Amino acid sequence: KERLKEVKDNIKNNKRVQRVFPNLKPSKKWNEKKIYVTRTKNFKDATVTAVGITTGFTGGRADIIVGDDVVSMKNALVNPKLRLVVKEIWDNDVENLLVPDGKIIYICTPWHYKDLSSEIKKDETFKKMSYPISDDILTIIPEIWSRKKLLAKSKKKLSFARGYLLKPLDEKSTIITQENLEWYDKDDFDSLVDDHKDRLVWYNSYDLNIKKTGSGKSKTDFFAGTKGCYDTKTSTLYVVDSYHARLGLTQRVSAIEGDYSALIEEGFTVGGTFVEAVAAQYTMIEIMKVFSSTKVKIIPINTNIPKQVRVEVLADLLETMNIKFNPDLKTPVESRGNLITEMTLFPVYGNDDMVDSLSQLVSKIHEIFLRIRNRSKINARITRSKDEDKQKERETKREKLRKAREIKKQERFKNFFQ
Repeated sequence: KERLKEVKDNIKNNKRVQRVFPNLKPSKKWNEKKIYVTRTKNFKDATVTAVGITTGFTGGRADIIVGDDVVSMKNALVNPKLRLVVKEIWDNDVENLLVPDGKIIYICTPWHYKDLSSEIKKDETFKKMSYPISDDILTIIPEIWSRKKLLAKSKKKLSFARGYLLKPLDEKSTIITQENLEWYDKDDFDSLVDDHKDRLVWYNSYDLNIKKTGSGKSKTDFFAGTKGCYDTKTSTLYVVDSYHARLGLTQRVSAIEGDYSALIEEGFTVGGTFVEAVAAQYTMIEIMKVFSSTKVKIIPINTNIPKQVRVEVLADLLETMNIKFNPDLKTPVESRGNLITEMTLFPVYGNDDMVDSLSQLVSKIHEIFLRIRNRSKINARITRSKDEDKQKERETKREKLRKAREIKKQERFKNFFQ
């Protein structure tokens, strides 16, 4: 629609266009999707039609088709099922609109190695022009993109590879894949909660996402929370829920208190509430400790570890720990965010606050219960050591008694023969 609006403005208002094409004038009434100009013949189809790729194409013919950013993050990465839908619409609908001597102009940024753009790039019937930045990051438009700017952009390796080196995302580019994830059966989990509540420990984990601005004021971004349930018998962590929302400071406090109260009301054992404590977030945690009406057990998480490393640690723990996810998390809910997308597209995806809250939850639970297991092993070794010491004492006493009896026996024999 934006592109069509630009075309309309140029036809109506651009004096240079009017000077070169004096007969280029509107005919029928225009709308948001279609424009008609005066033509020598009557045609049913509009002069220019602008639609989104998934809007639907019903009949019609086209002399020129311009595909401008048909593939996007949403239909290539965020929702992989749309990747196939886009390809099918292009193959079955869009290309069939083209008249025999028509042309297709396709403009794109590469997103994924299996998306429509990658397939068109392999199509030998297209003439291709590709202008990536060189590997040594030499700029061809220094007035717009200086080398300094490009070097700054290059720190975000995957987005730089896509947008500037024109290299699409492949499965090796991300840290966590769907294959890393295991899903629990909801009926089995409900039975576990009903029948074995005593062995389950619940935790909430939050990324408050409060940052200091240049003026020193607090700036809030997405607030994210993840809820987990740990089975102390099977050492299984169940990731039950995860969400993000744009909330004010007081709303964030209320959300944390509400999540905690909901668990307490159900009669669950709450092990703690993990909250990332850096910069302005630490002040909020201290205030909550003092003034929280529910007395939430806050466990501050101080970390200077880069986010990339934290997600790499999470990927490792997903393989080594027994972690199962709620299958409901597979289905994106726009207002609540999408944990699975954030995980499997990190660091490409725009948001990563839910991944932060999850990595915090998993790492801390691993630390807590590993420490408990180690303490149990140490206690077992101490107990075993004490038992061994007592056994040695008993053996020593028995040996002393045996020697004493032997000495008395020898003395009796000696007295008898005297």
